[in-house]
Amino acid sequence: MRDPVLYPLFAEIASLRGIGANYARLIEHLCGKRVLDVLYTLPHDVETRINITHPQVRYLEQRVTFPVTIIQHEPPKRQRQPYRIITQDARQFRVELLYFNVKGDWLEKLLPVGEQRLVSGQLLQQPYFSLVHPEYIAKMDQADSIPSFAPV
Repeated sequence: MRDPVLYPLFAEIASLRGIGANYARLIEHLCGKRVLDVLYTLPHDVETRINITHPQVRYLEQRVTFPVTIIQHEPPKRQRQPYRIITQDARQFRVELLYFNVKGDWLEKLLPVGEQRLVSGQLLQQPYFSLVHPEYIAKMDQADSIPSFAPV
């Protein structure tokens, strides 16, 4: 016999507000059918972010956070091409922020030309340093909003 206070822990995932049938199936596949199963699912890894002043080859494929200045927006000319945001790092080198399937209006408001922003994501080089769909973007005075590590 359970205490009635514990009943919500033994409820099915789909009973939670905001969890639909499709999302509940995904969670059930990963954790189990009950809310309690989700609570007992522990992270299996930790992602760390390195704060750097500018991108370097030694940081390729790692999650990094660094400041950039927005130079130009380049909307895609054809479908399936990325929306490119051309930026400069602290050394005046080109860094591209690439987005697929997004509206330009939203990006122009988030990343206005001439402004500085902190960007965070996995650093790639193709042929310029680039971040594909940066995980975090923050104003320079909001550096605390970008976590240095996160459970996976």
